[in-house]
Amino acid sequence: MKGISISPFPKGWDEGYGLLADLHDAAFSPQGDRPWSAGEFRQLVESSGVEVFLAHQGDELLGFMIVRTICDEAELISIGVDPAHRGKGVGGSLLDEVTRKLMTANVQSFFLEVREDNPAALRLYQSRGFNQSGRRPGYYQTQSGSRVDALCLTLILAVDPNQTK
Repeated sequence: MKGISISPFPKGWDEGYGLLADLHDAAFSPQGDRPWSAGEFRQLVESSGVEVFLAHQGDELLGFMIVRTICDEAELISIGVDPAHRGKGVGGSLLDEVTRKLMTANVQSFFLEVREDNPAALRLYQSRGFNQSGRRPGYYQTQSGSRVDALCLTLILAVDPNQTK
């Protein structure tokens, strides 16, 4: 998909929290996940070390990515793509741009949890060099009450020279 732009979410953008909640609902409710509210997004986005990146084409919001950075580690908290735009490179564009920003900021590792039953996300992360580093049994609870394991994935962005001595 051509013309995808990635930009930071402006903290304090009141209407934006609702847009994030709507997009999260569209992206995750079909697989049984509980959607996050605008208030939950506001609380998370306003937290220390949290950044949100938006993928858009003109004024159309295509996806988002939420990352928390602490010291030299970053965690991908959530990434969501509008179902109408899946498979068009939106998720990859978000992941690539944010990874570049993290490397520029000297972040050394980037980690995430992903549902083991989400093959599209697993393919995306593996295509970008993420490797499985663990498993969290029953980590995700669906709206129906069933539990799904999370796979822990890590991407090493830089090697700390002090750890190689």
